[in-house]
Amino acid sequence: LLQRILEEINTIESETLSLLNLIYLENPISYDPSRHSQFFTPLGLNSVKPLIVGNGNKLLAAIREQGSFRGAAFGTDLIAKVQRGDIDNFSLSLDHLIRWLTDQDQQTEVLPAQQVKLLGLSDQSAQLSTQWIEEHFSQWSVNLCPLDNALHTCLSDADLLIVGTQDISNPDTFIEALENAIRTNQPILYVHQHSWN
Repeated sequence: LLQRILEEINTIESETLSLLNLIYLENPISYDPSRHSQFFTPLGLNSVKPLIVGNGNKLLAAIREQGSFRGAAFGTDLIAKVQRGDIDNFSLSLDHLIRWLTDQDQQTEVLPAQQVKLLGLSDQSAQLSTQWIEEHFSQWSVNLCPLDNALHTCLSDADLLIVGTQDISNPDTFIEALENAIRTNQPILYVHQHSWN
């Protein structure tokens, strides 16, 4: 049993290192989300891997790969902060992460058209996120989905969901839509919209 546990730990470490090398290459990680960043506590070690670990070994960003589903979560409004220049030198890593999430080639300069859907983002975050994506992935379309009965229809053709939790008036519909996205293997990038809650 102990040998099996050690083998599983080695496998997880090897997979995590490979993924980190894919996203960061040989570049140093430059990530300072400010004092308002949240941290995560993973519910399972075999599908959630650390992407950025902060002071006190706090998990500031994590990735999840389970079957064909890929997801990432950041404890800050990552894309908006990168676009504003608040998190310098993270743009290339973000580009690589989004390519990994959408299963795109890391070396191809112009990627094929993709549908990016935003939901639960503030107006400013949605605007900055759209600007960043359009600057880096010129063939991609970005749309903000309404948080109403049209949500499922809006998300149905998404190749990537960028999700926050701003102004969620009906959490049941929101959660159901995210669960459906996971079931249908639509990649999700969560960016934290609030301060300390």
